[in-house]
Amino acid sequence: MICCYNSESTIGIVLARLALQEATGGFDWEVIVVDNASRDRTAEVARGAWTRGEIPFRVVYEGEPGLSNARRKGLAEAVHPVIVFVDDDNLLDKGYLSLAHRIMTEHPDVGLAGGLGIPVAPVELPWWFEENKAAYAVGPQAAEAGYAPDSRTYLHGAGLVMRKEGWEWLISRGFGFILSGRKGQALTSGEDMELTYAFRFAGYRLWYDPGLQYEHIIPENRLRWDYLVKLAGEFGKSAVVLDLYQVRHRKFRGWDLLKVECWILGMAVTIYNLLKIFPRYLILRARYREGDPTEFGFRYLCGFFQHKLKLAGKYRGIRKEIDGLRAKISR
Repeated sequence: MICCYNSESTIGIVLARLALQEATGGFDWEVIVVDNASRDRTAEVARGAWTRGEIPFRVVYEGEPGLSNARRKGLAEAVHPVIVFVDDDNLLDKGYLSLAHRIMTEHPDVGLAGGLGIPVAPVELPWWFEENKAAYAVGPQAAEAGYAPDSRTYLHGAGLVMRKEGWEWLISRGFGFILSGRKGQALTSGEDMELTYAFRFAGYRLWYDPGLQYEHIIPENRLRWDYLVKLAGEFGKSAVVLDLYQVRHRKFRGWDLLKVECWILGMAVTIYNLLKIFPRYLILRARYREGDPTEFGFRYLCGFFQHKLKLAGKYRGIRKEIDGLRAKISR
């Protein structure tokens, strides 16, 4: 499944690479392109780009913007028990689908599986990229192939392999995203992590395999430091809700639990951390050099603070919603 928004420049190469899949004779598969309110020729280009006539291919339309809406549409349309999410800038290795099928067949307790993203860019990667590669959904997601440790609380949405049965269980029990994925050019985030926590609550395990390899095309404009620090702010915003998931999944106790559960205490800790980092941030601005992790951390904390303040009147309700969800989907 490929979710697209204004993707006419990339969907052709994504589909061309997907058409090279090998060793898929032992199972049926299909390609679903979800046109998420695109304003360009995404659908037309996609229909003209698919070359494997023996593989069912469809373009479906979702008029409500947002990655979560596009995925829900594609999942409702899908007919097979395993789903592979292919972003409109992902080029899958030729053995991706066969390995994904084998993993999900041999490990019925696995609900989600993730792979290894390789960055591909039209320009040289900036010096600070390696340290921040996870923000671009590339690089290893675990030390080795196999079940992901409990400390690994999420998998990248790029190239994500999903057991559809798990998704259907979540939906049947009333699951709905609190966070939102990307909408158009907005950098909102967190949906992939929320989905991972929901699968964990439902009793499924995560799997990582570097053999699930894909190239992630990163355009030049996303390799600017100002883009990454904006992304840091969005990560901070989503962390307000994701922290509530994390303390439940990892069964935190004492101070680690209290500072997340109590809104007032959490705000006090955030303000303390902002005040602690602010002098270093001012010095950085005075002799500015891009790539300094101080700015990334400061923007993250600012996003966290702003969103936690915004949710002041809703925080208790969100806590109850997550607790209710966990009770309904656990098995």
